[in-house]
Amino acid sequence: MPQSSPFTIPISPTDLLTYLYPPHTLPSTVPLYISAASPEKYSLSPAQALTLIKRFAVGLQKLEGVGQGDVVMMFSPNHVFVPVGYLGAIAAGGIFCGCSVSFGVSGMFGSFFIFWYGIIDTEIGFFVFVWRIYAYTFSPFCLCNMLSC
Repeated sequence: MPQSSPFTIPISPTDLLTYLYPPHTLPSTVPLYISAASPEKYSLSPAQALTLIKRFAVGLQKLEGVGQGDVVMMFSPNHVFVPVGYLGAIAAGGIFCGCSVSFGVSGMFGSFFIFWYGIIDTEIGFFVFVWRIYAYTFSPFCLCNMLSC
């Protein structure tokens, strides 16, 4: 049975990026996304993340042709660049869909029949795995390495 929340939180009717990065305010330069494995090597401040989000969104639009309503799948382990991936997909006008490497072939195979992916963002180490899924489904998609866009 559905229940209403006891909390009332005012959320302005706006897009996600405007909500996270309000206009006329400078994003913080203090690291927010910090790698648990290598905190001294990998961290991103909101200001750095915003720059990467914009670059990734433009790359998706101009290099890969992602537009309104295209589904962008990110097949990756968890790391500090995951927020850049999903916010970049949204900024490009796409619909973000994440898929963990722990899902395995069968889990990812099922998601290919639920979503029609326009692009799959993966790391080079997972390319063969993703290609096996493609061979099973024969879905047309474009593979992209997020850090190269």
